Amino acid sequence: MEAMPAAFGLTTGRLVEPEEVAALITFLVSPVTAGLVGAEVVIDSGASKAV
Repeated sequence: MEAMPAAFGLTTGRLVEPEEVAALITFLVSPVTAGLVGAEVVIDSGASKAV
């Protein structure tokens, strides 16, 4: 399991924890983000890389 981040070339060097995903979801459904419309939020440990 520890070799997975390196195998996938993750920028952060680690996998995203379930608690981090839950925290993001909690933030996105909160009133703080009421003005956020049509945004894409990527939580992938840096796996998505642009060239």
